[in-house]
Amino acid sequence: MRDLADRGVLSGTRGAYVGPANSTDVSVPVTLQAAIAARIDRLDNAAKRTLKAAAVIGLRFGPDLLNSLVDDSAVTELIEAELIDQVMFTPRAEYAFRHPLIRTVAYRSQLESGRAELHRRLAVAIEQQSPNHPTRTPR
Repeated sequence: MRDLADRGVLSGTRGAYVGPANSTDVSVPVTLQAAIAARIDRLDNAAKRTLKAAAVIGLRFGPDLLNSLVDDSAVTELIEAELIDQVMFTPRAEYAFRHPLIRTVAYRSQLESGRAELHRRLAVAIEQQSPNHPTRTPR
C-alpha cells in the first residue's frame, strides 16, 4: 500500500486510501522485496545512505553509531517514509526498522565493497565508544 501511495497511484491518507477508477493499469512489483526496494530507490541520497548505514548496524540502532557512519543523517525522512520507527526516547534515542525485511533489502542492496567499508567503520566506532569493554582484548 505504501508503495502505491508513494507512487501516487493511491490518494488519501493511511487507512483511507482511494484507488483510481481504472485499476487494471496499475503495476505492482512481483515480490514484497521488490516493493521495498522500489520504495528505497525513491528516497533521496541522504536517506538512502542513512538507511544502508542503519542496515549495517542492525535491526535497532542509536544516533551515535549512525552518525559515525553518515554525515548527513536523514532519520526524520525514514520515519516519515515508515521504514523505521523511534522506539526509545529517553535516556537516549533508539530507532528500529519497521520490519526485518526492510533491513534485509537495504543491507543486500549494497555493493559488497561499500558494505564492507561500513562494517569497518562501524567496528572502529564501537571500539572508540567502548574502549574498556570486558570482551576487548588488549593489544
